[in-house]
Amino acid sequence: MSFELGFFAIHQGETSVEKIEELYNKVMRNEQVEWNSNEQFDLFKAELFAEHPPLDENADDDEYDDSAWACDVLHGEGYICVSVGSGPASSAAIDLIEVLANKYRVATVNPQAAPPENVMFSSGSQ
Repeated sequence: MSFELGFFAIHQGETSVEKIEELYNKVMRNEQVEWNSNEQFDLFKAELFAEHPPLDENADDDEYDDSAWACDVLHGEGYICVSVGSGPASSAAIDLIEVLANKYRVATVNPQAAPPENVMFSSGSQ
């Protein structure tokens, strides 16, 4: 069984639970999202994708079986939305996400959680 997570760059004075929820919902509806990235988010994204790259639209079933992601990763400037799969690579991805979310300053959306726990802001250690 898969579950969804979203990650967004944090911008001082512009980032609120409501704004992150709005952005996440726009991504899920395939609407245009205008949200700038920042160095912290770019480092988070680079480290995550170095270990668990998004698959392209031509990926076959075997590639998905070996991937942390259950389907295509939605990502753009300042955001990543993933559906985490249930295989061994997914467990490793969750462990890495926890480390990276504590290392870098990002907003995390867990749509399976009830508000206000559905959006968390990490303070980052860098």
